[in-house]
Amino acid sequence: MKKLFTFFFAIALMVVSRSVSYAETNEYFVDDQAVEAALSAAAPVEATAMMDNALSVAAPQSKAVLAEKSEAGAFVLSWFLGWLGIHRAYLGTAGGVIVGYILTCGGLGIVNLIDWITLLIVLVEPDKTLEPYINNKKFFMWAN
Repeated sequence: MKKLFTFFFAIALMVVSRSVSYAETNEYFVDDQAVEAALSAAAPVEATAMMDNALSVAAPQSKAVLAEKSEAGAFVLSWFLGWLGIHRAYLGTAGGVIVGYILTCGGLGIVNLIDWITLLIVLVEPDKTLEPYINNKKFFMWAN
C-alpha cells in the first residue's frame, strides 16, 4: 500500500511541476544591462595580490583562535558534556574522535574521566599548558 501511495504521489508531483513553469512568467528575470554595468564598474584584482593578502590575514587569525582556548572552559565542558566529547570539539579535535566519544559515551565514562582529570591538572598547576591538547587528533589526548 505504501509503494502504491508513493507511486501516485510521485506521478501527481510530476504533473503539478510540469503545469507550473517559472521560465514563462516575468516574475524572475535577469537585467542584462544592470549586470554589464556592474561588471564594467568593478576594479580588476590580481590573483597573486589576493593570495598574499589572504595568507597574511589567515595566519594571525589562526593564532588568535588558539589563544582563545581557556583551561577553565575546557574543564567545565568536560565536566558537563564530556561524554559527548564537546570539550574535545572546543579544543579542536578531529570529527572522528568526537563521533567516537558519542558512540562510546566517552569510553563508558572512563576516557572522559581521565580527560577531566588531565584538564584539572592543567587548570591547577601553573607550569602546565593546554597547548599539547589543542588540535590533538588522538582519541586518548593525554597519550603520547
